[in-house]
Amino acid sequence: MNKKLRTSTLVLAAGLLVGSSAFAQLTREQVIADLIQAQRTGNIATGIDGNKKLNELVPPRYASQQAAQGKTRAQVRAELIEAQRTGDIPTGLDGNKTMRELDPGRYPRQN
Repeated sequence: MNKKLRTSTLVLAAGLLVGSSAFAQLTREQVIADLIQAQRTGNIATGIDGNKKLNELVPPRYASQQAAQGKTRAQVRAELIEAQRTGDIPTGLDGNKTMRELDPGRYPRQN
């Protein structure tokens, strides 16, 4: 009985997943293009050694992927100073309101 319930739940969940709008929005051409891209870059799970991808198992065969360029320390510091000046720092109080929302007279007005 328990196995039957698990199987039914699994089938129902799979049906909901496949029938979701995320899958419905992709065309056949988009899926094929994604597959070709994954094959070219090696982003295909192998099921080997902890389900590693091909590009992790045989790195020389695939071009290395560029890491996204992050912000510099100076950029992050400038953003922090601006957020402190304008009161755009969440406080964790009253539904995570910002400092400006809790004390609007202390900070410059927003446009």
